[in-house]
Amino acid sequence: NFCREPVFSPDGEKILFVAATRDTNNDGRINALDRGGIFVVNRNGEGLKCLVSDEYYNTSPKFSSDNRYIVFLSARRDTNNDKIIDNKDDCGMYLFDTVNGEEKLLVEDFRKPKHPSFSPDGKKIIFTCWQTPDSCSGVYEIDVGTLNVKTLVKEFFENAFPTYSPDGTKIVYSSWRGEYFTYGSAGGHSTIYVKDLYSMEEIQLTSGKYINSFPIFSNDSKYVAYLSKRRDTNG
Repeated sequence: NFCREPVFSPDGEKILFVAATRDTNNDGRINALDRGGIFVVNRNGEGLKCLVSDEYYNTSPKFSSDNRYIVFLSARRDTNNDKIIDNKDDCGMYLFDTVNGEEKLLVEDFRKPKHPSFSPDGKKIIFTCWQTPDSCSGVYEIDVGTLNVKTLVKEFFENAFPTYSPDGTKIVYSSWRGEYFTYGSAGGHSTIYVKDLYSMEEIQLTSGKYINSFPIFSNDSKYVAYLSKRRDTNG
């Protein structure tokens, strides 16, 4: 089996992960290119259970704060017309209820949702997507109960990797904008921003001189760690 993307449940008792158990693309190997199901297992390694089958290409599973719900991305149509469903196809965003086994589509695949995760109270999900083919990727929040969607960062620029602060009052994300950014350039420079969800004030944390990505808050919400590319390591 090829396992990837392990995450603990908020109470630390369960582990959620994606596992490819079959050679679904018939290349003679089982790896990240094959369709993987979403599994959950107890921390002691017992009670392994498949929640979402490998009929489709599933990725990015996350638990809600009460362990009841799982948000994940899943490619279920041949969106690039190559006759197979795999990691090259666009994913939709889904919600799975671990109590009754019900599954719900939250965001359609043509909007290309990415980077989903729950708010600390488990009532909302943050994600990025492209509302139209001509727009940039904005940051959005969907209410799990009502399915109402709120725009947190408008699609004036490309935005990625949003996540909530542990106290639920702020979000942090990468954004491709500023003096060092050239629109349409591959791997362009990106800046880390924090936004207060009450005042909606946006604060720039880093220079756009480098490629900054994957920001996360510390447990007390006072610090942000992130990755930054600052040298030409491949010449």
